[in-house]
Amino acid sequence: MEVTGLPNRLELLISQLDGLVVFMAAGHEEIFETIRQNKATWFPSTQDPNLPDTFDAYRVSINNAAFLLGYAHFEAFLADLAREVYMRRPQMLSKDRNLSYDEILNAATKEEIVKIIIEKEIRSVLYGKVEDIQKYFKEKLQIPWPEPDAQQLVVASRIRNCLMHNGGKVDERLAEVCSMEVESEIRLAVNMVHSFGITGRKVARSIWEKAEERHFRG
Repeated sequence: MEVTGLPNRLELLISQLDGLVVFMAAGHEEIFETIRQNKATWFPSTQDPNLPDTFDAYRVSINNAAFLLGYAHFEAFLADLAREVYMRRPQMLSKDRNLSYDEILNAATKEEIVKIIIEKEIRSVLYGKVEDIQKYFKEKLQIPWPEPDAQQLVVASRIRNCLMHNGGKVDERLAEVCSMEVESEIRLAVNMVHSFGITGRKVARSIWEKAEERHFRG
């Protein structure tokens, strides 16, 4: 049975992650030197690209950026999957989700109200810690994440948070789950980004198949 609205969602995620391999291929010294040599003509005079001073710094920037984009793709996949489950089984939604008076009045149909509730539910969950998201998928959606890959995504989530909110430095929460030291700079290597990408693919395929089995068939 084809999953309405999501027939190729897993394949899309895998394609997006595969595309990052091409992106990371830009992390070669020849490309770095070409960018430096053409800085004056490739960037408008009103823009200062603030290029890294060394090839090593440039390569780390590419790898870190690829990692962040890959994690964003994975988060979008989770949101789309949860959204489809609730569209098919709205009775699984939390019973205490509140709507404003305006939201109710502006909704033309019952279906629109359901969609508003679903979006509120998804936002409230996906803004939380990945450990809470894993727990939510297991307990609320009956979709457990495979171990030990799920734990590896905890590491990925904390790396993502440090890159986005801690100046690219390791905080105490990240140091708890990996070998990096607190206040050290996060410098992801190509093999590390590939490893997280493989883990993301495995987890996505596993939870997709469980969702098909428990919610999208029959």
